[in-house]
Amino acid sequence: MTQFDNFCSNPGQYTNVGATATGFGSPTCWTGYSHEVWFQFTAIASDVVIGIYGNVSGNGTLNEPQVYLGSGTCTFMSAIACKESAPGVNFVTITAGGLTAGLTYYIRVDGRGTNTGTFQLCINNYTAPPPAGSDG
Repeated sequence: MTQFDNFCSNPGQYTNVGATATGFGSPTCWTGYSHEVWFQFTAIASDVVIGIYGNVSGNGTLNEPQVYLGSGTCTFMSAIACKESAPGVNFVTITAGGLTAGLTYYIRVDGRGTNTGTFQLCINNYTAPPPAGSDG
């Protein structure tokens, strides 16, 4: 993947079935990890919303997804945002700011515990409007 402006994959297009845990360890916000998959994108703007839609409204079969956004290299990864779905909820979204256009960012997706299945990935990388009353 390269650039995303209001992108959504097809429902159920991605899966963590058959995936394994990497050597990066479990992100601190996750409840375990065992079947993670990674994605990357090159930022085109400063803000991003990432959604993982599993077993909800025909978007996939993954229960209780978890998502992590990071930057760095294969030897050192720095967390930007991290979230897991609430128990029994089969989608999760994160929002982050401060991204640098042109830099590569990494998304990790897994299911709570040992949950596996298919999911839809949505990414909107955009420039947020300036706060009300600012000179921006």
